[in-house]
Amino acid sequence: MARRGLARFAGRYGYDVSYLETMLRVAPRAFYKFSFVSTAAAHRRAAPVGAYFAVKIHAAAAADCGPCTQLAVRMAREAGVDAGVVESVLAGRRDELPEETALGLRFAGALAGDDPIELERGRSAVRERLGEEALIELSLCWVLGQVFPRLKRALGAAEACGIVRVDDRPVRVALHAG
Repeated sequence: MARRGLARFAGRYGYDVSYLETMLRVAPRAFYKFSFVSTAAAHRRAAPVGAYFAVKIHAAAAADCGPCTQLAVRMAREAGVDAGVVESVLAGRRDELPEETALGLRFAGALAGDDPIELERGRSAVRERLGEEALIELSLCWVLGQVFPRLKRALGAAEACGIVRVDDRPVRVALHAG
């Protein structure tokens, strides 16, 4: 059942799941325990879709140089986030974004940085505008959005960077850690 699920995921998103297939084959108990991360990483109830995917895309870009960022982009598009909005998120152009999406990107940028004052401002803005539950969801999204690319790297499966595309257009990624 897990192998079929991985195959469906790979086909749906055009994503290489070979590192997860290796984990399933070599350490199935670890794989099944780790699989709960996927469920937690996809949780979104209170956070607006744009803010959520701004954080998810930035988190992936902070830990990855292509494939996991591309996956977050495909998920955002599948969830209905406009292609122009996704491109602006990738470019870090908050001034071009809807207010809630810009707020998510600001929060993610503060999380990626090392300025505790900006982080507190970003966190306070999310809490005030979107609420405590959305703050928790966006915080989980940031942390768990980096788990897969970091695991992939730790296992030696993140050896190639790639061009990130929104739909079929290549886009320059200006987001990074710090």
